Amino acid sequence: MAEAAALQDKTLKYLLRRAKITAFGEHYRFSTIIQSKEFVSMFRRQVPIHTYSDMYVRWWYRSLNGETYVTWPGKVKYYITKDLRQQITGKTIPASRALLKSYMIAAERYLARCGENKTNEKSNKASRLDFYKTYYGGNIDSILTHHYPVKYPVCLKNCFAFEKLSDKSDFLLTDTGLVGLRNHKTNNFRLLVDNSLFYEFLPYDSTALPDKKAIKSSAENTITLAQIDNNKKYILLLTNNSGAWRYFTGLIVRFTDREKLEFTVVNKVKVNK
Repeated sequence: MAEAAALQDKTLKYLLRRAKITAFGEHYRFSTIIQSKEFVSMFRRQVPIHTYSDMYVRWWYRSLNGETYVTWPGKVKYYITKDLRQQITGKTIPASRALLKSYMIAAERYLARCGENKTNEKSNKASRLDFYKTYYGGNIDSILTHHYPVKYPVCLKNCFAFEKLSDKSDFLLTDTGLVGLRNHKTNNFRLLVDNSLFYEFLPYDSTALPDKKAIKSSAENTITLAQIDNNKKYILLLTNNSGAWRYFTGLIVRFTDREKLEFTVVNKVKVNK
């Protein structure tokens, strides 16, 4: 746990350094945060918790219009607009080259552990990638196939396409990243802590759905990986390497073994407005 917690601190500093020259990083003074010894606490104080609508209305629409260096360095070419079953989600989530690399690393770990049995299956329906005026949109499978035209189909074909987003899925996917791989011995997920994703956890003791105002007012009350306890419920917040910052994933998780970083998903909810 101590090693994982230290790695998470390094991950946050890396993300802040990469994004300090973006419009988002300049607005929230990332350069100042990095220089602080208490940069994690300062990050919580200066950067609010964001829902999808917060990120899209104020920031991501600019990237969609072709603007560069908005919430992540460079130009974002791909956006996740559909789920793995090719259903339109109603969201447009940026997928930077760095995030696509993170997906590939996680998928390669999965294949190394489980073998290539899924790569030999044939998809019933090809994933479609649509081109709009300034970006490509589709599900993560179609994006990876387009971005890695050789490596992905050969080595990882259908690795994502056959995930059914069910209780038996081997991957735990959120809007903004792949956060866990299933341990089939315990049937729980193991948190990925070394793949350029930074996690925060907001204690959740209520049976009511999360309230947007209450969540935002709790921005400084989140805890990091080092502070989690077993058998307590937390709302998972995610900062990724594609310009999602303190992002409300909608997942309520409960750790079953904090030392092994294993957890279950208690529920997936939307924010009450």
